[in-house]
Amino acid sequence: MKLNTPTRTMSIDDRRLLKYRALIHYPGLPAENQLSHQEGDIIIVENVPLASLHQLTDWMIGTNERTQMKGLFHSNNVVLVEQVNMTPPVLPPRPPKPTPPLPPLSLPTTTVDTQSMTSVAINSASMDYNNDSGIAVSPVRGCYMNMRHMLVCGYTVTPVLCSRCSDYIWGSLKPLMQCEVCRCCFHMMCSQFAQEHHCRHSDSPGPEMMDRPIPMKQWTVENVQHWMAVTQLYRYCIQFKTEPINGAKLETVTDDLLQSMHVRDAFHRQCIMNSIDVLCQDTEEVVTHQPPLLQNCTYNMSVHSFKEHSFNSLHYCDRCGKFMVGLLKQGLLCTRCGYICHRSCAHCKVAACDERILEIRRQEAFIMPCRPIFGEPITLQFDPAVNPAPPLLVQCITTLEARGVGVEDIYRRSFSTAEINKVKDLFNNHDPFLVDLSHVDYHCITGVIKTYLRELAVPVIPEDMYLDFISATHARDDEVSQELTRLQSQLQEHHRATLNYLINHFSHICRLHEQSDRHLVARKSMVSQLANVFCFILMKPPLHHIMSVVDNSLAHRTVIEKLIALTSPGAAVVSTDISKAEWYWGDISSEDVNEKLSNTRDGTFLVRNASTNRTNGDYTLVLRKGGNNKLIKIYHRDCYYAFIEPYIFSSVVELVNHYKQHSLDKYHNDLKITLMYPVSNVLQDADSNEKVIVKLRQMHKSNLEDTSKYDAYHDEYNRKTYSLQMNRQALEAYKLTITLFEDQMKLLERAHKDATITDKRGLSDNLQLLNERLSTIRASQCELTCAVEAMTKRNQELDKEMISLKPGIQHSRKKRDHYVTLLTKRGVSSRWINSILKDNDEVQQTPPPIQLAHHSEQTWFVGNVSRQEAENMLAGRANGTFLIRTRTERPHHACSIVCRDTVHHCLINSTESGYGFAEPYNIYPTLTDLVLHYEQTSLLHHNDDLETTLMYPVKANQYVQC
Repeated sequence: MKLNTPTRTMSIDDRRLLKYRALIHYPGLPAENQLSHQEGDIIIVENVPLASLHQLTDWMIGTNERTQMKGLFHSNNVVLVEQVNMTPPVLPPRPPKPTPPLPPLSLPTTTVDTQSMTSVAINSASMDYNNDSGIAVSPVRGCYMNMRHMLVCGYTVTPVLCSRCSDYIWGSLKPLMQCEVCRCCFHMMCSQFAQEHHCRHSDSPGPEMMDRPIPMKQWTVENVQHWMAVTQLYRYCIQFKTEPINGAKLETVTDDLLQSMHVRDAFHRQCIMNSIDVLCQDTEEVVTHQPPLLQNCTYNMSVHSFKEHSFNSLHYCDRCGKFMVGLLKQGLLCTRCGYICHRSCAHCKVAACDERILEIRRQEAFIMPCRPIFGEPITLQFDPAVNPAPPLLVQCITTLEARGVGVEDIYRRSFSTAEINKVKDLFNNHDPFLVDLSHVDYHCITGVIKTYLRELAVPVIPEDMYLDFISATHARDDEVSQELTRLQSQLQEHHRATLNYLINHFSHICRLHEQSDRHLVARKSMVSQLANVFCFILMKPPLHHIMSVVDNSLAHRTVIEKLIALTSPGAAVVSTDISKAEWYWGDISSEDVNEKLSNTRDGTFLVRNASTNRTNGDYTLVLRKGGNNKLIKIYHRDCYYAFIEPYIFSSVVELVNHYKQHSLDKYHNDLKITLMYPVSNVLQDADSNEKVIVKLRQMHKSNLEDTSKYDAYHDEYNRKTYSLQMNRQALEAYKLTITLFEDQMKLLERAHKDATITDKRGLSDNLQLLNERLSTIRASQCELTCAVEAMTKRNQELDKEMISLKPGIQHSRKKRDHYVTLLTKRGVSSRWINSILKDNDEVQQTPPPIQLAHHSEQTWFVGNVSRQEAENMLAGRANGTFLIRTRTERPHHACSIVCRDTVHHCLINSTESGYGFAEPYNIYPTLTDLVLHYEQTSLLHHNDDLETTLMYPVKANQYVQC
């Protein structure tokens, strides 16, 4: 809103009373003291100087003759109808107003241009309506008037958000601008654009402002903590608070002190030291690094493709030259040209977007990844119906658990940032499932997991639910877990699936430590350690509440501890991946289902994909009951499953395991039965080892062919991508060359007109030569343009081919690994399996005779162990796993075997005729003969509850033939 402020110097006879007639109805804004008027109303303006009449083209102050109300009205809404000379009233002399002292500021002249800023006042309380001119002016001195804002300069210790760039203003040495009307704050350079933001009156006191800077030596520990929070250094807040580090100590922090405070990463220490240096020196004039692109900063940020970025090496702003402070999301990065700047700098003028900058710098940090996953939302990285979590997490955690997660300081030890960046590049440029982590250090993998979670665009526990999770920790002790479970179920499905996957992984780590130490204290200690590591990684407050992270650190740890504790300490880790379940048959036909369930006992079951609504993730449970097959639909909604509402099971595996223990009569009164006998797809493959080997050959060959195609496509894609970059630069060079030739030809044409006859001949020859060369260049440019279009089209085709190959590669690899595991359990020589996987032509087409692990007594005989110890050895093992042990009492041998997920014990008789389970079957000369017989023959003949054979010796994997 622009107000007319005419000169206050006038004579007695040059004042005018103006009458205006309203042309339209205008309701006015009472909050801004605007005058309401109807069409035809007369508005009177008094004491207008004659010299200022031509300036009255915007907002004025007048009185509505009809309502006698006084306020602001706009000249566009009225027309002048009368002008009357006025005799000034006789007024007593006015005492001069005291001039408030100006703050002792040394402001940069480029920060606020008082000549270009228009004098404005929005708050009617700050208007001087009783001045001699009748036009509102501000009585405030020592302030800068900006469009719709009344800005004053000051200092603050507590960081505040800038209303323009949404970045924090921090540091007591850095001046800021605050509006006295709406209390909005701006960086000094952002205040030049404050007129773009509407000013609304606010009754809030706003941040505490001071007229002079406060030395850092006077900062408290809390002030330091708040600074660390807004600069994304809060991961080390606990160490700084424990030390404790106040403003005086902060100025003397050294590298040795940081190491003693367990800041082990060299990059983190250097980053903290640089950030402290910026804090100690920060004013608007300080430049700590000469930026290479500081010149020509005349463009809006829209010319760039800016994206919030986390830099893993030291970087400086390309606009202001200052250090990019913090450890995470330090600023913005243009994905096209690599231009780096602070958020506040981006909202001011920046340099042009020039893709040649990447070639000029030639820094590894500016090599844009092909398919970045770090810093991207997890909602774009996986499908919860296909994968339990983002592919990177699945690959890393699977590798960790395959190696064993019993490392005492897992996730606690820092690793080199440079090494972590190398693994990051692999994931950013390749399919995560194809990244080989076999050579990567254990702690480097955990570092990659932590870095990936920290850099997510939205945390695993989203910022919009942060306050809900924090509030849940303030409930009664017996209600905290219940409230967290409720909040967890309300998460968006990608975030909920990722959180569940991580919590299950953490719980698995805790159980292993509990088993190793044989005490619950070990579990509690590991839970606390994991909570300390991930409390600031899995959740963080929104930007405008970021300083609350300092006060809520205990609540952060409580949330993670309670989520891990929700998993029962004694429960086994069960995979929720339905594709690994033995009773899951995928897209099996109805005819095949009827064939497999024919002549089976009641309680036999399998699960297949639903014939309808497959895209919704529905399944069908087929159960044998009363000689018939019962089809029961498993419904799916928001990652939860059930037969009927409510949907309470987080996976189909959890649902099946529940109904193995509980009757289905809750679902239907006629189904008073549990899920007892799964139709196993594993057993089908294990019927014939020769067939499994044939399938292994096929899957391995298919995997090699598809992987070879993918690698070839990927190499060609990378080569063409590089060629495209070079050719695009060449096209830019052609454009510049053509422009240069055209300019030169225009110059020759002008010279030709004024030249003599003798000179014209030479100029004509030169002009013809330039024209010929220009034609050649244009032809080359056209040819190169066609080549670029062809390469671009080919790259798109290659990308489609690679995407289409991925599912087949994953499927063949999983099936190949399944067959390898199955053959190993069946005793096939690992040398023979390796010869198949080498894929050479010299491998025999017919496999050698298979030496079963059952032949070796070492694989199943465990000596003198108790019944309880045998159950512990078989806990969590597959059905059919067995061992034979000795007893102190007669009979002196017993067989322990897993059937239906329960360990059973069978006595082995020893008579003159031989070993056996009962007469007249005590006929086997040795225990080995007995084992080999019942490897093929079911124990059901001796016990109705043992519908199994002696399938898997308990120690078979330790004594496989090599």
